[in-house]
Amino acid sequence: MTQEDYHNLVRELGFDPKAFVNQYGPIILQWLNNGRTGDELAEWVENGFGTATYLSIKNIGTEKIVKALKIVPEFWNNVASFEPQVVEFVQQFVAYGESGSSGEDEGESESDTNSAVVTVPTPKEDKIQ
Repeated sequence: MTQEDYHNLVRELGFDPKAFVNQYGPIILQWLNNGRTGDELAEWVENGFGTATYLSIKNIGTEKIVKALKIVPEFWNNVASFEPQVVEFVQQFVAYGESGSSGEDEGESESDTNSAVVTVPTPKEDKIQ
């Protein structure tokens, strides 16, 4: 990707995907590794950093968040084989607090949705470049 292409992507997304992944990628990896859900992360963010912080991330939307994660190979290479779980995790995060949304599909019990723990390698460095 050329620098011009990257700048166009930043304009399209409305934020810098590398900066986003540097800040939130390690947290997402940790929560996925621990078998936690996206709505649990959302609750943690809201309780720890405030509703405004949670809403600023939520308002980006699932599609743009996933696109940002995919654009940074240092992050995405660690989770690409678990793409459906990553997308579901982001969907749960974005849907947190919405009426009738718990991040689970109807008909599934909590044990059904939490039975598959995704284990992904954590980066060797604290920040993804």
